[in-house]
Amino acid sequence: MTLEVAYLLILIVVALVLFATEVFSIDVVGLLLLLALTVPGILNPGQALAGFGSETIFVLIGLFVLTAGIRETGVIERLGLRLAAFGSDRPRALTRMLITSATVMSAFISNTITTAVLLPITVGSAKRAGISVAKVLMPLAFASILAGSITVIATSTNLVISGELPGYGMEKIGFFELAPVGIGLTVAGLIYLLFVAPRLTPDRFRGTESRPTVYANTSLSW
Repeated sequence: MTLEVAYLLILIVVALVLFATEVFSIDVVGLLLLLALTVPGILNPGQALAGFGSETIFVLIGLFVLTAGIRETGVIERLGLRLAAFGSDRPRALTRMLITSATVMSAFISNTITTAVLLPITVGSAKRAGISVAKVLMPLAFASILAGSITVIATSTNLVISGELPGYGMEKIGFFELAPVGIGLTVAGLIYLLFVAPRLTPDRFRGTESRPTVYANTSLSW
C-alpha cells in the first residue's frame, strides 16, 4: 500500500466520522476534504476547482432553485388542498390519488419536497378514513422514489451520470430517454403500492391514539 492510498483511506474514514457526527456542516467538511487533497498535491488546483464549473452542478443548482420557488409559491400545497377537497367524501380514493400524484410530481421535482408537502394531507386523509397512518406513509415514500427513472432531472444521480458520459465519448442522456423503461417500472411499482402493499404493511397504532373500530380486525384494501 502506497502512502497516497493510506492517506486517502484515512481521509475517507475522517469524512465519514465528520458527516455522521455533524461537528461541522456538510459543505464545510466538503471544502476541508478538497483542501486536504490539494495541499499535498494529490489534486492540482485545476482538478480541485473543476467541479465548480461543471454543467451538472449548475443544473442541480437550478433544480434546487426551481424546487424552492415551487415550495415558496405554494403551488404543490394548493394542488394538495384541491385534491383533499375533491376526495373529502372518499378518503380511501383520495389516498390512492395522493400516492399517484406523488409519483407524477416527483418525476419533475425533488421527491423530498414532494413527500414533505403531501405528508400532512396524506396523514389527514388516513385519519379521516379511520385507518392506520403506517399504512399510508411507507407507500407515499416509495411512490415519490418510483419516478426517478422517468426523466433525467428526476434524481441527481441521473444528472451526474449524464454529465460524465461525454468524457467517455458518449452522448448525454436525453430528457425522456429513460422514460420507456422508467414508465413501465413506475406503473408496475404503483400498482403494487396501491393494491398489494396495503395488505402487507403492518397495522401499527401508537398507544396514545385510539384504534379505529372499522378496520380494527380486518385487513385494509384500498
